[in-house]
Amino acid sequence: MNGKQKAIVLAGIAFLLATLVYPPWVFVGHNANVLVERRAGYHVIFFPPEYDETKIDWWGKALVDTRIDFELLAIEWTAITLVLVGLLLAFRAKDAKAW
Repeated sequence: MNGKQKAIVLAGIAFLLATLVYPPWVFVGHNANVLVERRAGYHVIFFPPEYDETKIDWWGKALVDTRIDFELLAIEWTAITLVLVGLLLAFRAKDAKAW
């Protein structure tokens, strides 16, 4: 592994850690038999976003939970990993043997 590849790996790890520390959140509303999800943005994992009825009023007096949006987080991690692998292959040493 050459110097550029080491820098790429470190940058990839930094991006993965950043998405772990600042994950995407979602508000989940339960109203009768209807389940509604609304994105709540990115927040520090230890301080999830607070649901404020005065600012967000799209399903009235529903029971609202806040959770991490694991689907979006998985998409982010997949994209970061694919870009990381692509950059590692692009910057491999010229004399490296093919797989």
